[in-house]
Amino acid sequence: MLIGFLIQGTTEEIVCRGYVQGRITEKLGVFWAIALSALFFASGHLGNAGVSLEGFVGLLAFGILTALLRFYTGDLWLCGALHGAWNFAEGPFFGTPVSGISGTELLFKSTSVPHHLWLNGGAFGIEASLTCIIVLILLSFLTVYLGQKYSDNKLDLN
Repeated sequence: MLIGFLIQGTTEEIVCRGYVQGRITEKLGVFWAIALSALFFASGHLGNAGVSLEGFVGLLAFGILTALLRFYTGDLWLCGALHGAWNFAEGPFFGTPVSGISGTELLFKSTSVPHHLWLNGGAFGIEASLTCIIVLILLSFLTVYLGQKYSDNKLDLN
């Protein structure tokens, strides 16, 4: 299953961060490429079971994080590996739904607790939880901070 999730995650990243982000960067610049490739990525999951506003925002936050990683490192494989590992950890390892897709658990089986969707994301999975969204936003800020400090690529933050 790990190989399958790595292929799936990498394929989505090739499309969203490789092609879409690359083309938009050429046409509109880095800021719009990051924003629109993340929006494209999140929109691609609108047909998934259990999708919610929170799930969409979580996917948008994940898309921004991977778009920032792609911009600062130039490494599409890093984005694919992160995406595949994220999905594998969610489903087969922790037993939570992966963007609304359940039934992939292998090691643990998690069930969402009603009335605590802010913590567990409910039927859509952990990426729909407020906790995960906050962590993804913090990781994005950390990526910008480290990228501006150590990468040759710089975002114009003025």
